[in-house]
Amino acid sequence: MRRWLIPLVFAGALHAQTPSVAQPGKIEPPEEEITVFGEQKQRLQMRRDARELALLEESLRTRFGLNRPSASPDRLLDRGVVLLNCAGLEAQSRPGGAEVFIDGSIAGETPVSASGLPSGRHIVAMRHRGYELWTAPVLFPPWGTARVTASLDRRISYELSAVWRTEDAQDRPSGLAVLRPGEVFVSGGGTVKLWARGKPQRDLRADGMVEPRGMALSPSKQHLYVADPGCHTVWCIDAATGRLIRRLTEGSGQPLHQPTDVAVAEDGRVLVCDSGNHRLVWFNADGQWVETWGKRGDDQGMFRHPEGAAIDENGAVYVADWGNNRIQVLAPKGAVLRVFGQQGMAPGQLQGPTEVCLEEGGYLLVVDSFNDRVQRFRRDGTIVSVLPEARGLGTFTKPFSAALDPSGLVYVTQRDRHGILVLRQVWEQGYMSAVLRP
Repeated sequence: MRRWLIPLVFAGALHAQTPSVAQPGKIEPPEEEITVFGEQKQRLQMRRDARELALLEESLRTRFGLNRPSASPDRLLDRGVVLLNCAGLEAQSRPGGAEVFIDGSIAGETPVSASGLPSGRHIVAMRHRGYELWTAPVLFPPWGTARVTASLDRRISYELSAVWRTEDAQDRPSGLAVLRPGEVFVSGGGTVKLWARGKPQRDLRADGMVEPRGMALSPSKQHLYVADPGCHTVWCIDAATGRLIRRLTEGSGQPLHQPTDVAVAEDGRVLVCDSGNHRLVWFNADGQWVETWGKRGDDQGMFRHPEGAAIDENGAVYVADWGNNRIQVLAPKGAVLRVFGQQGMAPGQLQGPTEVCLEEGGYLLVVDSFNDRVQRFRRDGTIVSVLPEARGLGTFTKPFSAALDPSGLVYVTQRDRHGILVLRQVWEQGYMSAVLRP
């Protein structure tokens, strides 16, 4: 996909206020809230510095108003936890109105002023519509306030180019496969149709097809593979004529059960998301079984209803592990390279991911169906932005699949609205006239 990448201009500042010193006798915290940082104690013990240890304990007595000697001086130095609910956060952004998340939970929109927070190290993120997600680790000091100021200047916008209404021709559109710019195979309504610039052109329907879902074209674009969970089959169809070439129905002696998606490698091998059997099944270009990966479970390399898959230029496999609310990335031989995502609604979290779609430049689109959005990640699992961010788009309603057009378009199916959204990605550069300071 063609893209003009513009250099990133970023400005931001993290400021941590030194904890305020309590007056002796003024603060009487419960014993479980008395603490110091374990690293500080460890350094002093390694240096065998008894004098510094004594000074550290004395500073604690002053800080917490302990006017009597401790029966066990080391007790104060062995807690290893941070003070509870005693820190504050002040967050600002330019432009304002950005959502602020603390460890994945929303804290409000900038400017944010919050108190009674757990001290210690936390991940603070800011998300503003049309901008990349800003995130950084921030230390919340005990009895103090962390001040965070960020300028959100790398802007990514998606313009709504068109909406293809399918309710009259094809109910509940599901899977997508781009044949060439402007021409897309769409599954749904018991058939596969070729659409061109918003108009249905022709049907590709094999006898016995029930519920076609995920699709993929062979490298030559001669063969279209269609996963059909309704009849536990993957259909291989001639993309030009619709003629049935073969059916894939079992792997390693076990029949396929509700296959939901298919991906094709550069060498012609076919990967099937055998969702009902909680596994991935490989076939060669002739339709013969090659190997099987995974089984039911939540450990790495295991799946719960894998719904969507994609294969990158190096042969790595990206899997939308629907039941585990995560993305698993597997090496060409099946070893787990990385796993990202967990259940939730914050940026980077997932609920029912149904499709993964690879972008050039090291990006990945994930259809986060139950959260009514599409999320954009770097391929290392770092969250970049969250759609909808398109002008005029509003919100998604149960997005199901996504596909990229070589001309730079992104197609997204919405089953509940019987339509296909056509988005155009636009990169803009934002320049800062000033940086906010606390």
